Amino acid sequence: VREFVEIGKEAGRIGDGPADATGVLRRLGMVAQDGTLTNAGAVMFCHAPIQYPRMKLGLLAGNDKLDIFDLQQEGLPLIQLLKKAEFFVVSNIRRRFVFGEPGMQRREIPEIPREAVREAVANALCHRDYTTDTAVEVNVYMDFVEVVSPGLFPEGSSPENHLTGGAAASSSATRALRRRSSARA
Repeated sequence: VREFVEIGKEAGRIGDGPADATGVLRRLGMVAQDGTLTNAGAVMFCHAPIQYPRMKLGLLAGNDKLDIFDLQQEGLPLIQLLKKAEFFVVSNIRRRFVFGEPGMQRREIPEIPREAVREAVANALCHRDYTTDTAVEVNVYMDFVEVVSPGLFPEGSSPENHLTGGAAASSSATRALRRRSSARA
């Protein structure tokens, strides 16, 4: 909770009112009348039992799920999940190294911007269907990264509608970030 409060202060989102953990949680409606955390508070700040992982991180050998190099199941609080998924993806995709920066340091530029990875994972975590125990999946394939959020499209909508811009994009849908393969480039 302290980390969440610090992030909020740095972003200028925690202004007037109490900035202690309890005060912030109450202002966000994450404390029930009996003083316990609400479901939103529990998902945000508590570890999940491992039999109900909130996220699965997969590193695949090709462009299908036949050969798996690595599979991790995580039940961390949301902010930690977001950081873990971002690190997992950026660590397992191609990156370009730029030399000659000041201070003789090299700079690593991931093939998919960190911001795009973070946004896709944050949307999947925030907008997933929490009535199911199915985990969000983040899969790094050879040529693309896929973020899958459990749930269905809103009633009366379809994936085609969202892809053509006929409706506001739903994060309950499968999100995929495609990247060019060097073999295809």
